[in-house]
Amino acid sequence: MYLLDTSVVLTYALNPKRLGPRTRRIIRDPSRLQVSSVSIAEILVKQMLGKIQLQSPITATASSFGLTPLSFDLSMAEEISKLTGMVGHDPFDRMITATAKATAVKLITSDRQLLNLGFDWILDSYR
Repeated sequence: MYLLDTSVVLTYALNPKRLGPRTRRIIRDPSRLQVSSVSIAEILVKQMLGKIQLQSPITATASSFGLTPLSFDLSMAEEISKLTGMVGHDPFDRMITATAKATAVKLITSDRQLLNLGFDWILDSYR
């Protein structure tokens, strides 16, 4: 299973050709893809702030792509404290990364800060 970071969800929705060949192979099988409720909230916040505009509601888009929704829960929240290298990161990034760790799935992201953490379960979306 794979969890798509917010940036990957947006790239998948807006311009999937920007994703790397490995990521494009992975997304061909949407039954292996998850999207966190945290990513949906982050996208909605970005829309409210006028940072992005989408043609369709993100929940409908995620559903149409066959992404499995994953709700943020207490076990995921507790995992945040174990990610000590992320203290200064964006709260959304911390929650999404903790979600991947707590559920033992691979996180696909384009976020250089997350990729630089050195975890083998965080994958570069441009590859």
